[in-house]
Amino acid sequence: MGLFEMKDLFVKAKEMQSTLKQKKAEIDRLTFEGSAGGGKVKVTVSGKQEVVALKIDPELVSPQNVEYLQRLVTSAVNDGFGKAQKEIEKSMSGVMGGLGNLGKLAGMF
Repeated sequence: MGLFEMKDLFVKAKEMQSTLKQKKAEIDRLTFEGSAGGGKVKVTVSGKQEVVALKIDPELVSPQNVEYLQRLVTSAVNDGFGKAQKEIEKSMSGVMGGLGNLGKLAGMF
């Protein structure tokens, strides 16, 4: 690899790094809603993969429903995170797609 090719490679890497930072900032601002139990439990997660809101239908809150409620909350959280992860992968694939197997690094964000 010649000197000019190396320089081009570094320039492209720098551009990619800048694009990745921009995409990550965009994703961090997004929110995703997951739900379970026909919408009786709803969770909102951010692109930062943090739970930012949890809504539970009051009729589910009773000592007899604790296990059921726990399963619904877990399901809703996983649903929200799954939606966020799909968006992250979709968004990053355009940036990372041309890198062959290295493109799989997009899943790390």
